[in-house]
Amino acid sequence: MRKWIFNILMLASVIVTACSKYEDPGAGQVDQQYFVKTDGIALPVRVAGKESSDVAIIMTHGGPGGSSQSFRLTSGIRNLEPNFKVIYWDQRGSGMTQGNPSKDQITIEQYAKDLDAVVEFTRQVIGAKSIFLLGHSWGGGLTAYYLTEDVSRQAKLKGYIIVCGAYNVPGGLGASRQWVINGANASILLNKDADYWRKALQFYNSNPQVIADNFVDHATYLNKLKGAVYNSNFERPKSYFPAFETVAFLNNPFFVGHNITVKGESIYTALDLSAELNKIKLPTFVMWGERDGLLPPHKVPGHAAGTALADDFLRLAGVPEGDLYYMGYANSAHEPMAEEGPKFAVDLTNFMNKYK
Repeated sequence: MRKWIFNILMLASVIVTACSKYEDPGAGQVDQQYFVKTDGIALPVRVAGKESSDVAIIMTHGGPGGSSQSFRLTSGIRNLEPNFKVIYWDQRGSGMTQGNPSKDQITIEQYAKDLDAVVEFTRQVIGAKSIFLLGHSWGGGLTAYYLTEDVSRQAKLKGYIIVCGAYNVPGGLGASRQWVINGANASILLNKDADYWRKALQFYNSNPQVIADNFVDHATYLNKLKGAVYNSNFERPKSYFPAFETVAFLNNPFFVGHNITVKGESIYTALDLSAELNKIKLPTFVMWGERDGLLPPHKVPGHAAGTALADDFLRLAGVPEGDLYYMGYANSAHEPMAEEGPKFAVDLTNFMNKYK
C-alpha cells in the first residue's frame, strides 16, 4: 500500500492512500481506490478509465446522501471510461466516506471545501491537465455553489456539466409538487386509481411545500407517475458494488438529507442560486430529461412561481455566447445517463473533446 501526501492551498493537508484494485480493468485501463482526507473526514475516491489519459471528469452525485458508485451502473457514465479518467467520489456522510461528521459539518459550505480537495487531488496526484466537473441532481446544486462561491475555482476546470441540477431546491420542488398534482388530476379524470390519487391530493393540500420531512411521500407519488425514471428498460453495466456499500447508500440519505444546510438553513427551503448563476463563465453543458418530474426542466402548467430549471439556467448563466449548450432527452426523466445512456455518453464525449 502506497501513501501520497501533498498540501493543498487551503487550511489543511490532504492525505491520499492508494489501495488495491476492485477488479481487473483490462489493458490500458486503471481502476484504483483512494481516500482523500479533509477536515477530519476521509472521502473515498475511485479513479477508473483510460490509464494514459490526462483528461478527467469529476462525478458529483445526488442525494443528498447518495453515492458516486451509482454512476458506474449507468452506460452513460461507464462508457466514458475507455476514453477518459472518471473520478467517482462520495460526499461527506455519504457512500463509503470514513469518519463521523457532526451535524454542523453537514453544510454546503463544507461540501464545497471537500469538492475542492477532490479537484486538487485530481490535479496534483492523478496529474490530470484537463478537468471537467459534472453534477447530477443535488450534485448540480453543490457544483453550482462551488463555482459561484469562489469564482477563482473555475480556472482549475475546462468545463462544467449540470445534469438535472438542483441549484434552486425550493423552486424546483415546488414545480415538482405541481407536476404530481397535475398527474393526479389527470388520473382521476381517467378514473385510473382515482381513490389513490384523491388521497395524494389530500396529502398535497396538507403539505404546501416539499421538505425533508415529507420528501419520501412526495417521491412515492412521483415514482408512480414515472417522474424520476421514465424509461426503465435500460442496460445496467456490471460494476463492483459491494453489499456493505449498498447498505450505506440506503442509510445515508436520511441523515444527510435531514441535516444539510446552506447559511444555517435547510437546503429544502433556502438553496436558490439563481441570482448567482451569472458568475459561471466556464463552457457549460446543460443535460436534462424532458420528462423529469422531480426537477422539471420547463414551466409546469399551474405552477404560479413558474420555475423551469433548465430554461432558467440557460437564461441566467454568465457563460459566453457559443459556450453554453443544452440537450434534452425526450425519453428520460431524472436519470438520462441511465435512461438514454449511449446517447448521453456520445454527447458528453463530444463536449469534452471540444474543450479539453
